[in-house]
Amino acid sequence: MERPLQPPTLFKPISAVSVTDEQAQILLSAFLDNYKDSTPTKAALERLRAGLLGEEVPYEYEDGEQEAEQMAEE
Repeated sequence: MERPLQPPTLFKPISAVSVTDEQAQILLSAFLDNYKDSTPTKAALERLRAGLLGEEVPYEYEDGEQEAEQMAEE
């Protein structure tokens, strides 16, 4: 029985690569430099960077998101 052909894997999955906090901060800064406008992705990256630095950043809700979260809790 023949095995189906599969392309070779050139890269490891990102979860298989170990990264130090310093390397993660460098990567996050590089990504954040590309975001000029405020977007949900930029906000998430800023919260991630703050978490790496041990800071706390308040979560800013999108329109209607806070109401949906409150309804889910009830």
